[in-house]
Amino acid sequence: MTGFIHFFDSKIIKWFIIGTYTYFCLIILIEVVRRYVFGASSAWGEMTARYAFVYLTYVAAAEGIRQGRHIRIDLLPNRLPPRQH
Repeated sequence: MTGFIHFFDSKIIKWFIIGTYTYFCLIILIEVVRRYVFGASSAWGEMTARYAFVYLTYVAAAEGIRQGRHIRIDLLPNRLPPRQH
């Protein structure tokens, strides 16, 4: 079971983030071209790009926290003496 969890954490989440970001960029690019070249846009493009961005934000933030790369505020620990934190 831990092998599956490690595989899920290391591979599937990263590919989900890459795929969602690619989908988001492609949909925005397609909608811009459709709007300015053809004069019409789809009803679903902007909405699905928004949902993809929300999912991307939450999953990427969780992955950043898991890897220890998320933004940290260490104002209080830096001001305490070394043995108290």
